[in-house]
Amino acid sequence: MNKKFEVRLPLNIVVNVFNVPDDFEETIKEAFGKYTGGTADEYTYYDKLHFIDRCRASLYHAEDSEVAVMDLVTKNFEESLESDWEIKDKGDFYSLDFMVACFDAGRTNLDGNYSNDLHVNEAIMKMLIRVIKVVIDY
Repeated sequence: MNKKFEVRLPLNIVVNVFNVPDDFEETIKEAFGKYTGGTADEYTYYDKLHFIDRCRASLYHAEDSEVAVMDLVTKNFEESLESDWEIKDKGDFYSLDFMVACFDAGRTNLDGNYSNDLHVNEAIMKMLIRVIKVVIDY
């Protein structure tokens, strides 16, 4: 069985995490070279961390804060409707509990849940480790 789960990384790199190409490291190195091109050497570390942050945000589909917040609100609304069969009041979205949930989701840790499938998460994290290694060694 050929599993397929594609993720989009910065600079429009699309990768099937279950079939990472042999030249993956070279692709990342070239992409990071373009990304950091023209940056003064003393700012390279900033570029490295920023590129990794962009990968993380991309994996969580959180490049646009407004869209990410709307996704959290929608997900919370749908979960409430499915579990309690009730529609939340507008005020529920101003509660501390909801804000804490949004903050926790917004942290988007590198070791997070990128999907509902443990095998997909593992494959994504393995691929992400490869990205981080290439970028840090650049």
